[in-house]
Amino acid sequence: MNVPKILSYIGLALTIIPSFLVFAQLLDLEWYKNLILSGTLIWFCTAPFWINKTEKER
Repeated sequence: MNVPKILSYIGLALTIIPSFLVFAQLLDLEWYKNLILSGTLIWFCTAPFWINKTEKER
């Protein structure tokens, strides 16, 4: 597994996990917004480097 792939999975987790934490009232809304924004930026900056690439291109 390469670095952009790992970082994009972390970014994806930062967009999904905080939603459940806010629903369970374990996370403040301001923290939620910051984590969602960070995760979205990480995902969109790293995912294009490995999605839809063939094994030869990697």
